[in-house]
Amino acid sequence: MVEGAGEEKKKISIWDLPDVPMGQLPPHLELQRSRVSCNKDAPIHILNKRAIEASDKERPTPDLRTGDIVEIKLEVPENRRRLSVYKGIVISKQNTGIHTTIRIRRIIAGIGVEIVFPVYSPNIKEIKVVKHRKVRRARLYYLRDKLPRLSNFK
Repeated sequence: MVEGAGEEKKKISIWDLPDVPMGQLPPHLELQRSRVSCNKDAPIHILNKRAIEASDKERPTPDLRTGDIVEIKLEVPENRRRLSVYKGIVISKQNTGIHTTIRIRRIIAGIGVEIVFPVYSPNIKEIKVVKHRKVRRARLYYLRDKLPRLSNFK
C-alpha cells in the first residue's frame, strides 16, 4: 500500500503565511498577494469611515435594501426653500463607502423614471422606508421590461 495515498494535499494561501517580504514567495502566491486590494488602515478607508460617521450624525440613514419602497426628501440646489419628494422602489444599491448610491424607479404619467441618489449627499434631508417588498434578487432591472403596474405602489 502506498504511504499517504488517502491524505489530501494541503492548499497554501497567503493568509496562512507570516509576513514575508515581496519576492520571497512562489510566483502564484505573489500574484494572490498583489490581488488583495483593501488595507483597512489605508488613509482613504479612514477618511471614508469618518465622512460616513459625520453624515450619520447629521442625518441618520435607514437600512436600505433592494425592494424597499422609499420616500426621499431632496433639497434642490436651484431652489433652497422647497423640498422635492421622490417616492419609488429601490431597484439597486451600490455600496462604495461614502459614494454609496441607490437607484429609485417610479412610473410617472405612464413612463418609467429611474433616478440615482447618493445616500450620503448633503442635499438629501430625509430618507424614509415606507414599505419593504420581499425580493429574491440584488438588482431588480427586470422591472424595466415588466408591466408598469409592478413598479406602482399606493
